[in-house]
This record gives sequence, C-alpha cells and structure tokens, in this order.
Amino acid sequence: MQRYPEDPLAPIYLYRMAEVYYRATNWAEAARHLRLLMEKYPNSAVIEDAYLFVGNIYEERLYDQVRAEATYKQYLERFPEGKYRAKANVFFKTPEEKLNTRIGELEYQLSQTPDNPQTMQILAFAYKNFVQYNPKSELVPKYCYLGGKLASRTNQSFLAAL
Repeated sequence: MQRYPEDPLAPIYLYRMAEVYYRATNWAEAARHLRLLMEKYPNSAVIEDAYLFVGNIYEERLYDQVRAEATYKQYLERFPEGKYRAKANVFFKTPEEKLNTRIGELEYQLSQTPDNPQTMQILAFAYKNFVQYNPKSELVPKYCYLGGKLASRTNQSFLAAL
C-alpha cells in the first residue's frame, strides 16, 4: 500500500487488512487502517462501509463512545441519504429504542425463516432483556406474551429467566 498508493485497489486492501485485524481481535489496528482509508481515499467504493465499520469498532470493541459518535455524525453529514444511515442513527437512540429496533430486526428474520431455533432463542432473549431493563414500558405486556409464546416453541422458560 505504501509503495503503490495510486493503486486503484489500495482502499480495498486497507479495508481487507482492517477485517483481518478485526478477526484477530486487534481492534485498534483495524480502526487505524479504516481511518487511513477514510483519510487517503475519501471517494472510494468502500468509504461508506469504512465509516460504519470503524464506528462499530469504537462503539462495541474499544468502548470509545466519543469517537463512535463523531464517526457516525461524520457519516450522516457526509452521506445524509447513505445506505447505512438507519444503522448510524441507531447510535443516537435511547437503549430502549435500540433494543426495540433489534427486536424488530429479529422478528423480521424469524418471519423469513420461521423454524430457525437460533433466531428464536436470540429473539426470546431480546424480549427478556427488554422486559427486564424497561419494566415501565408500554411494550412489556406484549413482549412478555410474545417471549412466553416463543419460549414454549423452543422449550425454554421465559419468565423463569426474569
């Protein structure tokens, strides 16, 4: 990359290196490669992916909420109609809204593959977490009902986990 900065595939190489470092749990190095890509190749085909990837690393792996917020804001300013705007906006939601969004995604997944035991288990867990951490929400009765119904399909005890 350093010897051939004009190579049209250089941004792809940087992105792939970030993926390698990420899989090796070297998140700081993955983020560094993504930042380099964003700085040197701001118009590359993978730039939107790089923003989301590095924002996710800051948020969920390095626990640097300040950098995550700045990255997501930069993304939304630069790409107001970008393909990842909904995902970037999730960062700015309340924890209750985030969990509710995740439940919606899982419910959709389950509607596409109704007998997927892994999705059923994850969704039941998400219902349980929502009820546990948002006991005053108006969605609690609905999620208790749906969680219990789902748990009976997977032979889990939904309410015992609360």
